[in-house]
Amino acid sequence: MKKHPAVTVAANTDPAKRGVTVAAAVSTVRGVERQRFIVSWPEGGKRHRKWFTTRDQADRFAEQARLDHTLEEQRQTILQRRVGEADAGKLPAENLRDAVAALALLAGRGTLAEAAAALVRDIEARGRDVPTVAALVASYQTASETAGLRPRSLGDLRTRLARFVEAFGPRKVNMVSSADARAWLEGLRARDGKPLAPLSLQHFRFAVSGLFGYAMEHGHIEANPIAAVSHSRRARGSNRMESTAEILTPGEAKALLSAALEHAPAMVAPLALGLFAGVRAAEIGRMVWERHVNLGKGLVSITGDIAKKRSIRNIPMSDNLRAWLAVAPSHNGPVAPQGTNSRRPMELIRGKAGLTRWPHNCLRHSFATYHLEAHRDARETSLALGHRGGDDLLFEHYRTLTTPEAAAEYWKIAPPARAAAPGWSVVHAG
Repeated sequence: MKKHPAVTVAANTDPAKRGVTVAAAVSTVRGVERQRFIVSWPEGGKRHRKWFTTRDQADRFAEQARLDHTLEEQRQTILQRRVGEADAGKLPAENLRDAVAALALLAGRGTLAEAAAALVRDIEARGRDVPTVAALVASYQTASETAGLRPRSLGDLRTRLARFVEAFGPRKVNMVSSADARAWLEGLRARDGKPLAPLSLQHFRFAVSGLFGYAMEHGHIEANPIAAVSHSRRARGSNRMESTAEILTPGEAKALLSAALEHAPAMVAPLALGLFAGVRAAEIGRMVWERHVNLGKGLVSITGDIAKKRSIRNIPMSDNLRAWLAVAPSHNGPVAPQGTNSRRPMELIRGKAGLTRWPHNCLRHSFATYHLEAHRDARETSLALGHRGGDDLLFEHYRTLTTPEAAAEYWKIAPPARAAAPGWSVVHAG
């Protein structure tokens, strides 16, 4: 018989194929050549051989031999290191196969004992009497309403948590992981299909974080999964500049107030409070003259019942703010028109003022920018805005670049002297 050199299927450095070879041999019987295949493998300290008529049969047998050889090596490692030599022969073959498969799945990320412990915790968590996300959201919203959260804030909370319920409603709250929360946040899209702006994404994050904080208070979970999700702009790869606010120019602000004075006088006070005191639109909508505006003392008072997050503050009136408030047609009752009565006048005013753009929150952003430029005191500007977390929020969201000349022009915007209401005089800023 003439034998061809053996062909090793895999190098001995591969643990899965170590020591198992397949060789082809050709023999001549009565003048007819016949090819056969030999599989050689180690077992019990000896090498064994088996002959096959086809290469396919030989390969299948060799693959099984490699697996058995690997299982035996893993068996010795597992039993000697983790079970103990005394029990080395007691583990059934099917358990060994499971152990090998489990180690392959772990791929070095932990031990079998750690994986088993995590599985037990997961099974126990699933069996606990824990509410679903949908049930928890309903309970949380009821608790928020009972605690006195304002209707507008409640509506915002419902809207944001409704999207969370769409994704996780039937799931038990303790089965939502940080990875789940991160994937959900990163997958949020606006109505036009574009990714949410960083600030909007922050609001979703805060809403869901509050929900899980409520779950922790009631013992449903041990840790808040949102806490591990980064909320910094840089961590999300945003390349936006710190100063993203858009403001009105002094000329645009003056044109806006002049148009209001001529065509919709009831809007003069709300616009002036936004431009020259930085009061939020929602806060202005809840203000009443008798309680929140003191022209005599020159103070705008934002009390806890109207302030966002109940942050009270007194804002000193600038001379031009005092002048604009003085020409308001009424100093009694609500400061701003209620309900939808302000929508049409604002459209009219912007049209008459020739404003073709209306940046988001531009009145408050304009105040922050020009106030900081004029006073050069970030703490004072932050206090007027009602910020409690230092100056970072001011520089990230409420301020953009301007010039000292523009700031000086802005704080000189005042109504004409003839516009003063009876009993009041207009004080022009110097």
